[in-house]
Amino acid sequence: MTARLQVSNLLQKAKQQSSIADEQTTIAKHDVLVAQDQVAASRRSKRARRRDFAVADDDPSQRGDDPITGKEVLSSEKIERWVQQELAVQGMQGEET
Repeated sequence: MTARLQVSNLLQKAKQQSSIADEQTTIAKHDVLVAQDQVAASRRSKRARRRDFAVADDDPSQRGDDPITGKEVLSSEKIERWVQQELAVQGMQGEET
């Protein structure tokens, strides 16, 4: 009699553990889908920012402050002018010494 009770209890416990495992699998699958959506959203955001910066480089009217950081967006032309100015200043200082 006690052997039957033990077997019955083991079967019930196994069923409960199986049910818990199924639930955990379902939750994990949902979490994976959420993470995949977040990665896709992040990639879309990065692509959009790259396009925005490309437009800012190509279109002078689109230049200004970055809406996220509030810092000035530097176009390739601005960077090139700054480099040329720095080289000119260094060249002038080199002539003085």
